[in-house]
Amino acid sequence: MNHVGEIPEDVKQIIIVANKWWEAKPLTDILFDHKILPFHYNSSKKDFEDYVKLQIENYPLLEKHPKCAKPRLKLYWIAKKILVEVWCISDLMNVPPAHESSVEEKMRILPIIFNREKTPHLIIAFGTAAYPHKISRNGCVFLGTNTFVFNPFPRSDGSINPESNWGEKSQDRGIISTSSQNILHVSKVFDKLNRKEIKEDIEKKLLVSPLKPVKPKFFANINNLSIGVVNITKPEDYSWADPETFKKAKKLINKKHISSMETTHGIIRISSEHFQIPFIWISGIANRMGYYHRDVKPREYNQNFVAVHNAGITTLHLLSII
Repeated sequence: MNHVGEIPEDVKQIIIVANKWWEAKPLTDILFDHKILPFHYNSSKKDFEDYVKLQIENYPLLEKHPKCAKPRLKLYWIAKKILVEVWCISDLMNVPPAHESSVEEKMRILPIIFNREKTPHLIIAFGTAAYPHKISRNGCVFLGTNTFVFNPFPRSDGSINPESNWGEKSQDRGIISTSSQNILHVSKVFDKLNRKEIKEDIEKKLLVSPLKPVKPKFFANINNLSIGVVNITKPEDYSWADPETFKKAKKLINKKHISSMETTHGIIRISSEHFQIPFIWISGIANRMGYYHRDVKPREYNQNFVAVHNAGITTLHLLSII
């Protein structure tokens, strides 16, 4: 396997940030699997060893291992002159004493990824999510650019969550990040991704979820929005926090564009906004909002793996057409 080595000055840097280690690991596996690398989108097919160089810095790093401030993977795609870094938030978090779901801790460590001299070309937030509507989209993948972050604390009684007490601004209970930076560039990428031959190539590789399955598809639209509720560390609190967040979002955003509900896409966007560059989030859908215990819990590994795998396949093809 070739290592990254010397990188040309004009290479485009793409940063992919996953939330959990079990989301980052399948993604890195997919990114250096030459059997599914879509060579045919390029003018000539070359041997994998000559075409892509890899530098595995921190793989596989499980939660029980020491933390280190390195990406999981660096991939230099020679023919496309792009350098892809895959980072995993849970690799960097100080857990314990911080809670593994603490947004406060995530926001503390995200500058490790984004404080750099060279401005990246693109940032991708990657992970699993719920679909915030009644119908099932389990196994499907959504891509978008807009995020809505809502902090349900302090509650009406003044209570906070001591395990995660992050707030962008105390007066802003809801934070919206829109896709104003170089939206034309992202729009062109999504247009390519939605071409019939590419769409069919992606969807034939997607796996079917074991629970509440549908035919897996992907939906790439610059207007798609991911909503995230922050500062939740107890799973039972999602039963009230998720509906409250969705209700707030509907007042500000067209309901039909709300495509993903999770915890981290929005804070990745907030942490990286100083770059003023294109941002894309990619969500593999594992369950319907409010149905985690029915759609995921009975077969948690299987259901989450399908969601991550399908998001990873879509990510690989997105990189191939940039």
